[in-house]
Formats: sequence, C-alpha cells, structure tokens
Amino acid sequence: MKSTPLVPSGSVVARVSSLHLEGNITPHSWFRYIRYPDGKPHAIAIDLLSDVVYWYRARPYHDPETKEFRGWQKKFKGDKLQRSYESYAQAFGYTKRQVQEAFYFLRDQGYVTLELRTVFQGARGFPNILFIEPVPEAIEAITKVVREAIIDPTPPSQADPGPDESLSGGISHLNGRYLTPEREIPPTETEDTLHSNVRQSPLKRETNTEITPEISTEKQQQPVDEKCTVQARPCPAASVVVASQASPSARGRKPEPDAQTETPPGGAPLAAPDPALLEALCAAGVTRRKAHALIARSPPDRIQAQLEALPYRKADDPAAALVTAIAEDWAPPEACRRARQKAEAKARKEARTQEEAATRQATEAQEAARQAAQDALWERLPPSEQAAILEAARDHLRAENTFLALQMDSGKESRAVALELERLRRQQLAARVDA
Repeated sequence: MKSTPLVPSGSVVARVSSLHLEGNITPHSWFRYIRYPDGKPHAIAIDLLSDVVYWYRARPYHDPETKEFRGWQKKFKGDKLQRSYESYAQAFGYTKRQVQEAFYFLRDQGYVTLELRTVFQGARGFPNILFIEPVPEAIEAITKVVREAIIDPTPPSQADPGPDESLSGGISHLNGRYLTPEREIPPTETEDTLHSNVRQSPLKRETNTEITPEISTEKQQQPVDEKCTVQARPCPAASVVVASQASPSARGRKPEPDAQTETPPGGAPLAAPDPALLEALCAAGVTRRKAHALIARSPPDRIQAQLEALPYRKADDPAAALVTAIAEDWAPPEACRRARQKAEAKARKEARTQEEAATRQATEAQEAARQAAQDALWERLPPSEQAAILEAARDHLRAENTFLALQMDSGKESRAVALELERLRRQQLAARVDA
C-alpha cells in the first residue's frame, strides 16, 4: 500500500494551516456557475453571495461559565438578514448601482430572495427596508464539487468487469480508457470583455463581517489527456465544458484578437464602429482595442456625453476615468452640466431666430406675390374703372379720417394721405383678385 506523505512541522503549509482564518468562503465552483451572459464570472455577485452565506452560517455557542458547547446560534437577530445596498457598497468598495444590479442578478438566477418591508420603531415606520435570504437548494447545487475525469494510463484488465459508463460513479470509461475523478475542473478563460456594471480597475476593499474558521480545500490538480474532452455534469444555474486541445500550459487560452477584427463572446463579428467615436476615444488616451469594446457595448450618446464631460473632470488618469465613466454611466460634473445647459439655450435661441426669419421671409414672399397679382389686375383695367376705384378710395377716406380728408380736399396731399389712398386702392384690388 502506498504511504501518504505527511506535512513536515514548521513548513509553510503547516504554518498556514495553523492560522485561525475567519471570514467569507467562496467555493471555486461558483466562478463556473455565477457568470455573465458572455461567460465571464460575475465577481461582484459572487462576493455578495459569499457574504450573505456567511451571515446565514450559524456560529457555535459555548456556555460562558463552563465553556461547554451548547449548540449553534444565529449571527443576526431577525428572521432574515437585513442589510442595505449602501452598506454593501461601502464595505466592498462598489457603487450602490453595482450592488443593486448584482443582487437583482442573484435573485433572477434563484440564489437569493429579496424582500422589502416596512420596519416600525415605536410609532415611526421606515419603508423599503431590504431583507435578504439565500436559497439553500440553489447554493448547494453550485457548491458541490464538480470533478473532472482523469485518464488512467493503465488499460483495463481482462478480468475486470469494467466501470460504469457515466461520470457519476467513482471511475468512468472514455475511449477505451479508465477515467478517475480526481480534481475540480478549472474555469475556462474568456476574452477580456467590458461590462457596464464592472469597474475598469477593482479597488481595494474591506469587509466588516466576521469570519469563521471554516476553510475550503481543493485536491491537487493532475494532468489530463490532451485529446480528451470532458463535459461537466449540468447544474441548475449553468453548465461547464472544458476542452483541452493543446499542452496543459496553454489550455484554455485564446489568441489575442486584433483590434480591428474583435469578436464578441458569441462569436459573431462586431459591426464597424463609428469612426468619429473611435478616433475621439483614441485621442482621449483609450487604447484602440478598448475603444472598440466600448463602442460595441455602450450607446453612442452615452459615449459622446462622457467625451464632452471629460474636460470638466479633474482626473489624474483621464483615459481610465473616461472608460469607467462610460461603463458606469457617470453623471456629468456640475460645470459640464451648466455649460451644456448654456449651449442648449444658445442653440434654442438660434433655432427660434432662424424659424422667425423663415416665417418672415415666407410672409414677405406671399405679400409680394399678392401685390404682383394686384398690379397685374390694375394694368388690365380700363382707365374708367381705375378712376372709379380711386374715387371710391377717396370717399372711403372721407368717411374714416376727417383730418386726412381735409388735407386731400385742400389739394395739399401729404405722404400720409398718399399711403392711406394706396392702402384703400389695394383693398379693392385684393377683393377682386380673391373673388
């Protein structure tokens, strides 16, 4: 029988194993199941779920006097864990929006339930208090160790009846060889993608939660046949397929895509980016590959708005600030907002001025057309009718304005009299034209 080597006392492994480690536990299998639609692990959701599970793990209770173990005790007082999005954002270094979207993701995937209650303290009520509760069945399903089959180089014995054909037993068979489950399947690597709710560079964060002495262990990785493709057992949350086509050192790696031919996780090539936006992002210091990713995953108006707001941000690294602002849809600075309002007011004033000028030109053109039609009619009238129209205009002026009528009858016609007679003459011509 092969002896099992023991850890020497005083070694690094022994010293680390003697540490009293407490805190959140994150099983490696969660990184395979809690993922974005493009296949990249949802690190924020994993962090938050780990903390929720920590609070729901009971702690041992010992008698204060005898120190005798009495049972297990909850870490919170109510029936469910009560904690706000703001407290998680402060504890983990995320924004409130990132925490809220991550919890919505966990809720939609069936890992937690979220409940808003109205909590009363005395006669005062506080509405919309968040209570969080994990779903044990769903968490258990993604926490079970998924084992990868490893090829045994020894061929099956003739007398050996042979193992079961599935991967659910202790030994499995594939392509005429025995496969023994010995280690977890490592998560496959994916291309570097940008999410609107993920920071460009994670910040150092702290936790204000307690820690338990429970630790997670994983078995030593062993080599896998390079020609073997193994599919993990399906889980309610996700399924994982690991393929090894190259050497173990290059397994899971993908070639670096060219900036001009980048493809999304689904495999379909991206549409050609807007050249103006691409050049503007590159001019701001963003790499061409990152600019392609931003244009592919963010609305053009958001990118344009953040480009306009960049000069008003006091950032040590403008390019990094621009990338994060586009990904998280930052609100514009106050100075940018005022400048934008001023520019919009100026644009509205110019548009109104142009509209008034166009209306005035149209009115003048209509009036000129009407006068031309009246002049043409006047030229066609015989002298007798022209004289009748002028006499009717004088009579009308005598009835309307006595002062101008006296000037007209005295033979001293002023400019005012001439203009009034012209207006009355054109009124008669307009009536004939319209008729």
